[in-house]
Amino acid sequence: MKYQLRVLTLKLDSLEKDTTCLMTFEGTASGTPASILVDSGASHCFIDAEFAQTHGFAHRPSKSLVTLADGQQASTTTKCNVRIRIQGHVSEIDCFVLDMA
Repeated sequence: MKYQLRVLTLKLDSLEKDTTCLMTFEGTASGTPASILVDSGASHCFIDAEFAQTHGFAHRPSKSLVTLADGQQASTTTKCNVRIRIQGHVSEIDCFVLDMA
């Protein structure tokens, strides 16, 4: 059976204080330890710009306007390919690079 994951990498301090309803996993993003949020309502996958830059993820152009969960819009100009590993499951996904600070 093939599973499709919607993955968002965040810094925990950027989340609201009540995190009891979030589905998060400890895993790796292209070999780098990461806290991974699986959001079944997301239409795309995202990675924090600072995390991607700090860990040397290769970027490629991909201009897009993103509507966030709170209705605000944010622009993104790049994507990167990320190899996600969660509890032994490995998946290669394209992530929009987004400033989540």
